[in-house]
Amino acid sequence: MLMWKPSSPQSLPPSLPPLRNTENYKRIEMILARYPANYKAAGIIPMLDLAQRQNGGWLPVAAMDKVASIVGVVPMRVYEVATFYTMFNRYVFQFKCRTIML
Repeated sequence: MLMWKPSSPQSLPPSLPPLRNTENYKRIEMILARYPANYKAAGIIPMLDLAQRQNGGWLPVAAMDKVASIVGVVPMRVYEVATFYTMFNRYVFQFKCRTIML
């Protein structure tokens, strides 16, 4: 059985806030240092990748909102990037196997 739950702020457990530790903020500073100050939006893709790796392979809306606030763009711009590229998983897929005895 394949189950999914949509990526929403409610689907993010309270114990997993987006970009939750100081090591990730250091990585974000390194990512943003690659680009000129007026092109911070160019760091959206690497920061989304970091957020997805941190959240176990999927990208919650709360993480996308956090990336938007760090970069200084409206959240819709980050949603557009996340929905355009197939490497970002916006849903959690859980596989449940059932054994059928004949």
